[in-house]
Amino acid sequence: FFFSSRRRHTRCSGVSWARRCVQETDWESIYSSCDETNIYEWLVTYADIQPEIQKYVRSTDKILVLGCGNSRLSEDLYDDNFKNIYNIDISSTVIEQMRLRNLQRLSMEFSVQDVKSLEFESNLFDVAIDKATCDSIMCSKQPYMEIASMLKEVQRCLKVGGFYIMIT
Repeated sequence: FFFSSRRRHTRCSGVSWARRCVQETDWESIYSSCDETNIYEWLVTYADIQPEIQKYVRSTDKILVLGCGNSRLSEDLYDDNFKNIYNIDISSTVIEQMRLRNLQRLSMEFSVQDVKSLEFESNLFDVAIDKATCDSIMCSKQPYMEIASMLKEVQRCLKVGGFYIMIT
């Protein structure tokens, strides 16, 4: 399914996140400049999409969260009994922050990966969730080529009959 929202819940040091995205694509710098109290919920919260997630995703599904950032989405999914969650982000800084923040969520995985070149085997995931990752890639120099590469990789990693959930 596809979920679109006009709401944006993002602020960092008083600077609009969307404006920073266009001007600054260095995610390491962005996440390094913010402390652990700055949690960015792009577009929607889990509560906003929970009914749709529960409609399409089973608690036993292997879920890939693309460009997890420091959103609470994965934590909220986990706390809602979705335990097989693999989070990736291009920023090693945010992945380390998320690992530390989620030590008690034992089965949640985090790894530094580029969505355009995933290190996972083919046909591994039942669900891939993209919460504003595509939006972020639109800030790049070659957005359409990079989005095509991302979608090709996600399709490769999804099982036949799997779901790609895009929130934009």
